[in-house]
Amino acid sequence: MNKFILVIIVTMGINTSILANSYSTDSEDGVLALIQTQQDDPEKINSPLFKEIKTGKIISLSPEEKKRVIELVNNLYEPSYQPVTPMSLVALPSLPSSVSLGMNGVPVLDQRQVGSCGVFAATAALDALYGKGDYISQLCYIEERPLCAEGVACDIRDIIPELKEKGVFSKKYEQQYGCEGWYQYPERGTSSSFPKMPEEEYKQHSEKIFEKLIINSMTYHPGDDVLAEVKQALFNKHRIVTALLLNAELTNEGAAGRYYPKKSTGIVSRLMDLLGDDSSFNTPPPNSWVLTDGMNINTGEWGAHYLVITGYDDNAVINSALRQKGVLTLRNSWGKNAGDNGDFYVSYDYFKAFGREMVEVSFPDLNPGDST
Repeated sequence: MNKFILVIIVTMGINTSILANSYSTDSEDGVLALIQTQQDDPEKINSPLFKEIKTGKIISLSPEEKKRVIELVNNLYEPSYQPVTPMSLVALPSLPSSVSLGMNGVPVLDQRQVGSCGVFAATAALDALYGKGDYISQLCYIEERPLCAEGVACDIRDIIPELKEKGVFSKKYEQQYGCEGWYQYPERGTSSSFPKMPEEEYKQHSEKIFEKLIINSMTYHPGDDVLAEVKQALFNKHRIVTALLLNAELTNEGAAGRYYPKKSTGIVSRLMDLLGDDSSFNTPPPNSWVLTDGMNINTGEWGAHYLVITGYDDNAVINSALRQKGVLTLRNSWGKNAGDNGDFYVSYDYFKAFGREMVEVSFPDLNPGDST
């Protein structure tokens, strides 16, 4: 008898609920079913896979087990349904202990003093999917939405769908034709610095290269369950744009730990490997967010910062007094001289406590095992 986990994922709008239950069966499948629907009303789900479960057409289950699953699904979709607190999926046998996607040749971006981290994180993630390096102009998008220059009214859950629907401008277009009089991303700027590009002009000249983009706005659930969603997405070769709450009053926006994986490049990484995590050597600036004693969301000045999640490692430990195990790798937009050559890290514990919005992006033909 093989043990497996039945996973049902149902996405309603931006609310994602996950329910996992264990069963025993003679099936050799590691995961029996993975069902995802995109319906706003849980009573109007038309997914063929969902219908198969509703009618009991589930392979390799005994009649008694089929009945249990059907009852589970029927109860889940009662009109009085309220989102449940998902159970941990970290133990899914199909997931490796680490995944590293990288950024598919996209260089480290630098948002400079303009508060447009959401635009930079979104375009970096899409560039990594597109596979042509630093292709998308952040400047031209900000000209269409000047308030993004101040980091306000610029939610990642709006930015990515707009780039899909309205299209993008290339860096080549930015340099050749300019965007409302700007030909280069500025060192500093406010919304008043950027004359707004008319929406019709934007649509007329932009490139519709992400029309097939799949967007999954993942609801944040504090706890292990959110890590399970992130890990599964990364295993599927999908990158995630996320918002982390950072404390602006702490050193380096609250990055209090240091982590340098052995594959990192640069002299700092090699010195850390040679001298060890606990060396008294004059260590480099922190590059990792980790929970510290007394850290409290009600203390200090906190703000949300967008980054791209590109990998995870269950066995990694950030160098800090608490030595929290488990690390997510993040591509930042503070330039290549920040963090670990532009990358930063966050402990699982910090992410579970202070992670917020998550948007998963992929193309329909991108499957686990694909080279990106």
